[in-house]
Amino acid sequence: MKVADLTELIIDELSRPAEINATSLVKSARDRVIGVKAALFYGSCLRDGITTNSIADLYLLIEDDASKKENWLIRILNRVLPPSVIYLECDGPDGKLRAKAAIITVGQFIQLTSERTFHSYFWARFAQPIRLVWAENEHLIIQIAEACKSAVLTFASETHLYPPAKSEVFWTEGFKHTYASELRSEGPDRPLQIYLADQNRYDLIFDILNSNRPIFRGTHYRKIRRQIFGKLLSVVRLLKGMSTFEGGLDYIAWKINRHSGVKVAIKPWHRRWPLIAAPGLAWSVWRRGGFK
Repeated sequence: MKVADLTELIIDELSRPAEINATSLVKSARDRVIGVKAALFYGSCLRDGITTNSIADLYLLIEDDASKKENWLIRILNRVLPPSVIYLECDGPDGKLRAKAAIITVGQFIQLTSERTFHSYFWARFAQPIRLVWAENEHLIIQIAEACKSAVLTFASETHLYPPAKSEVFWTEGFKHTYASELRSEGPDRPLQIYLADQNRYDLIFDILNSNRPIFRGTHYRKIRRQIFGKLLSVVRLLKGMSTFEGGLDYIAWKINRHSGVKVAIKPWHRRWPLIAAPGLAWSVWRRGGFK
């Protein structure tokens, strides 16, 4: 097999029809956000389906100059620490549908999924299954597929020093490392759950990688650096989200409770002064096991 087979696999995966609820949420996102060039759907709701009790994960790729329409502070924050995040709701056939939509430019998406980006926040996510719900043109589809292929290759090279013998070990150990590079509320069995949910897909990619012998550079030193840097970056990203993501504090509390069972009581003053409330809330959640 050739590396081109990985591109073909990803294009086929991107092109599969998304569920109608995802299409509805993307339509709502395009009505709200200016300059959307493409919309991607990924995460737990891609595996399990979007329901009225879930919050879907979307990525909106916007034109590179679209952020000029934002105020100067938002432009700086989005350039230094993408993505920006919005909360979406729309009516579905069975009730209210909800999504968290992350927004980055096409250029940022290409760079952040490549080996030029040390931290795993983007390339670890886009090494996983993705649906392309909408794209402006065919050229953009190819760009997105190449970026997702780059994410897989970067995941391989950065999370392992040498090729593991088994696909399960390759993916689960890789996900464990990238999870440890963020503040995550999921339990220790989450990497295995992700792998088993799409095992055939992950095994096929593992075989393609082995046939092409990618470069592995995931030294212990690089992993430790990434974990330290990633934890600090997660705190900053959390603070940014609380200040720029409408309803962000309630969303974070919901996600922590969903994944860890730790309940976070959000008071009115927390919503009014999220940056002041954040350190105390984060400490309380960490002490009760809400962050791993």
